[in-house]
Amino acid sequence: MYLNTELPRLEKLALGVDVVYTAAQFADATLFMISSQHFAVPQGAMLELLGRHDYALDIQGDNTPSTPSQQHQLLSAGQKTFEGLVKYNVLRLRPYSDWALDIPLQAYSGPPKLALVTPPSALAPYCLKLMKPDLLLLRDMETQLSAERLLLLLAARAKDSYVMGKLHK
Repeated sequence: MYLNTELPRLEKLALGVDVVYTAAQFADATLFMISSQHFAVPQGAMLELLGRHDYALDIQGDNTPSTPSQQHQLLSAGQKTFEGLVKYNVLRLRPYSDWALDIPLQAYSGPPKLALVTPPSALAPYCLKLMKPDLLLLRDMETQLSAERLLLLLAARAKDSYVMGKLHK
């Protein structure tokens, strides 16, 4: 009964929501979550994963943050996307509770009161596992499109610098 409502809802949200998150960000977040133990990941790790999409667009070359300010920039880049995924009920923040027995205390990194990122419902991990081939395809298509955009951008810059070089001679 719930499968008839949860799976179509997640499949619709997987296509992305304009200005909030892309299909690749949805795929990365959900694949990361369903591949983790207990279907739960630390919030900082999720912010870093989502921030890599926007952060990689802002810089060239190595997109591994090395300074604390770059690390902060990476986390803040993922914050807007993360908030959108929570708002659209794709992800959920789950604080530690002594009453909950399905996720052990060891899964919570840092202070025990820090929340974990989990699926929005108990049925969502099952539905996301059913969607896994499509999620992998969405993620790979977005990566390929990003690479093509980057090549076009580099080609345009090379053309512009060539034209500017000819004008200065």
